[in-house]
Amino acid sequence: MSDDKQHSFARHLAGLILVAVIIGCLAILWSSGPMFLRGTIFQDLFTIVYVVAAFGVLTLAERVASALVTR
Repeated sequence: MSDDKQHSFARHLAGLILVAVIIGCLAILWSSGPMFLRGTIFQDLFTIVYVVAAFGVLTLAERVASALVTR
């Protein structure tokens, strides 16, 4: 029983770390994203580009997490 509890704690900790990394990536994307779009046709559409990029990051994170959980 304690082995299951320890394994569960490790999974929760890994999930929290994954969420912290995702939040950090999205914060960096939000703060430095406009710099990369300056001078392009997407400069005024930054919010839409950010939502598309955030969707991609979250989808990738979900696939990585599901691949790790099934092992």
